[in-house]
Amino acid sequence: MTTLTYPTDLTDCQWHCIRDLIPAAKRRGRPRLLEMRQVVNALLYLLVGGIAWRLSPREYPPWQSVYYYFGRWRDDGTWRRIHERLRAQVRQKAGRHKHPTAGALDSQSVKTTQVAGVRGYDSGKQIKGRKRHLLVDTLGLVLAVAVTAASVSDPAGARLLFRRLSGSCKKLRRIWVDGTYRGQLLVWVVAHFQFVLTPVLRKEEQKGFVLLPHRWIVERTFAWLCCCRRLSKDYEVLPQSSEAMIYLAMGSCCEDWRETENFQTVSKALGVRYVFNKGEVFIEMNPLLLPMQPSVDAVKNCSIEPRESGSDSTKMTDFCESVPVGWAPGTESEQSALQVWNALFWRVADGGITFSCN
Repeated sequence: MTTLTYPTDLTDCQWHCIRDLIPAAKRRGRPRLLEMRQVVNALLYLLVGGIAWRLSPREYPPWQSVYYYFGRWRDDGTWRRIHERLRAQVRQKAGRHKHPTAGALDSQSVKTTQVAGVRGYDSGKQIKGRKRHLLVDTLGLVLAVAVTAASVSDPAGARLLFRRLSGSCKKLRRIWVDGTYRGQLLVWVVAHFQFVLTPVLRKEEQKGFVLLPHRWIVERTFAWLCCCRRLSKDYEVLPQSSEAMIYLAMGSCCEDWRETENFQTVSKALGVRYVFNKGEVFIEMNPLLLPMQPSVDAVKNCSIEPRESGSDSTKMTDFCESVPVGWAPGTESEQSALQVWNALFWRVADGGITFSCN
């Protein structure tokens, strides 16, 4: 088992999932001396930490080499292919078809920095920078992304994004959007594609924040992207580099789905079942998920750490007494049990399928 230098480094299981998609070395020219796994680890460190290229740690290859491979794999579509494979695996483990039939579309305007590149002014959001147009499936996984100047309207960005749809979107039939995408775009989509755009609007009598159905999924994806500091703003010179960073970030999310902030939603989607019974907590996963687990052995007397920083780790037996026994899916006892469990974030180094606390 490989020792991880930094928390962002790929585990052996994660590297095994993507290593065959890394382009092989060229037959001619200088032989490849760098380890491609370390190149990917350096990119993940840069993405999550939000550092500059020249500040890459010495444990990784030289930043010039890392940047070379990033640009090369950006241009040949390697990052998108890696993300599409991981997305298909996550969907299949969740009991879904790898090709989604529905999705959600929205845009996000972000500021740029002093670096050169395409930029514009979004008068609606009053932001000078670029705009990310994102199409996601019902799990929040990215199907397509287009980065433009912030001055580009949402309908114009949607047209650009739809022209980039790959074969993984061939089964799309419905895409939920907001009111900005109404008008001529609806007619254009019907004439050129097999799916339709369905606007989800807020009622006139509603005031303040309202959680709108279907549209919140893409908003959650934008929140996931913000967990990577490199994506808090647009630091890239080329819009294509920004798109590659988004694919890389979402690929990392697909591999680390168990450690996302919204653990309850992700675990439900992936078929996790919680069983509580007087001092014992069992987590039963869908058998299809077993290949993703490093071990299926039970972890005895494990401890978990609360999400709040600075809190002490807590034994599971300390809070199991407050969990109702004999819950059934869809009942109030299930909701109460999930709330208690979701309030804590479990960390077990070896993974594991079943947790039993005595």
